[in-house]
Amino acid sequence: MRQLTFPGFMARYVRGLSANNSGAIYALSREALRDNPRLREPLYLYALSTGREKVLLKAVRGTALRKEYEQMSALYSYEDLLEAFKTTPEKLPEGYRKVWMSFVSAAERTDRDSRVKALIRDRVNSLREEKHVSVYNISKNLDLNNSNLNDWLKNDTPGKVSLKTARAVLRYLDDPEMPDGRR
Repeated sequence: MRQLTFPGFMARYVRGLSANNSGAIYALSREALRDNPRLREPLYLYALSTGREKVLLKAVRGTALRKEYEQMSALYSYEDLLEAFKTTPEKLPEGYRKVWMSFVSAAERTDRDSRVKALIRDRVNSLREEKHVSVYNISKNLDLNNSNLNDWLKNDTPGKVSLKTARAVLRYLDDPEMPDGRR
């Protein structure tokens, strides 16, 4: 799985905040100025991270946002801002810090999910052995891809199943009503 980048995250983030699901700087700036103040900080970080800071400054010409964005531009280049987020986030305005923390959380989700899936995999394999249930039977009964399930359980390949699927397999095997697989 590819690692999440800050520009990629910001593109998705502003689209998610936008009422129109837009990535266009002018449309987003109009929305931030009129009726969606939650877009203000993310919009600046989006423009900065995608190299469209000058376009944003034109889009907010003659507004209070222009002054805020110019102050941020005077203080930080893109690289300087990323470094400040990593080393001294407490010095940055709260709205910008919140966006950064959302990015960090999203970027760490894959690792966190992999660790959880490893714990679930260990428990599932223990229950499989205890109840004598094959991977094939699990995949058949839960309507899952046998190859992916097998790869996750036997080769510890966490990317082969979602966290939701891993939990479903655990619930299935942990069910006290589940019959023993020996017959």
